[in-house]
Amino acid sequence: MSATHYWYVKSFVLPFIVDGSKDLELRFGHDVFRQVAVGDVVIFNCQCQRRIMAIREYRSLAEAMANEAPQRIYPGATRDDLFAALRSFLKGDDTRLGVLVFELQSMSTEKGEKSPRD
Repeated sequence: MSATHYWYVKSFVLPFIVDGSKDLELRFGHDVFRQVAVGDVVIFNCQCQRRIMAIREYRSLAEAMANEAPQRIYPGATRDDLFAALRSFLKGDDTRLGVLVFELQSMSTEKGEKSPRD
């Protein structure tokens, strides 16, 4: 049985999730995020829901950035700019907590939304 989680992102990030161009979400490996499982639903900013399709874990933010496509995390950003921005947004010690990458999929029940792969 899937669970529902409520997460918040910066207001300037939400439109990328809504339009499907951002289909990866990074979080440090705090216990609350480690409870999320494939198939669970995340509701972002109480406005947009996505299903978790995959979860990948990395030892650090640098390792995650070396293995994930930056345009799927923040469309239009370069790898270096994204790395710097994530360091300022994410709270905690990435090398102690690890980094979780959540692959998102549209629930296709929300009007006007498209799948990240459309």
